[in-house]
Amino acid sequence: IEYVEAHDLLDHATELGEYVRDRLREADSPMLAEVRGEGLLIGAEFRHRDGSPAKEVVKEIQTRCYERGVLVWTAGRRGSVLRLLPPLVMTREMAATGLDVIVDAVENATRRAAAADD
Repeated sequence: IEYVEAHDLLDHATELGEYVRDRLREADSPMLAEVRGEGLLIGAEFRHRDGSPAKEVVKEIQTRCYERGVLVWTAGRRGSVLRLLPPLVMTREMAATGLDVIVDAVENATRRAAAADD
């Protein structure tokens, strides 16, 4: 707790979390239904055009990220939420690098899945 207070990690988590959520919202993805969270606990929910959960899309995003060295998780009752849980000490530069990978995976996976929905 002393380390967290001494390094102002709570304010850092709030500011960095806003940055991460904003970057995710900017992704060109027709299936990104919602980005939510507090601090660095972040979830991005994906749905098909008919509103059904896009579990397979989230799984593909997770796999693509893993292949490029970025760990993300799935969440939600139906597995349609991409969960991000970065460490409190992550820098903005680290976040930007990881988000480049995540946003690319989101755009590619959802573009392909949306085309298949048509």
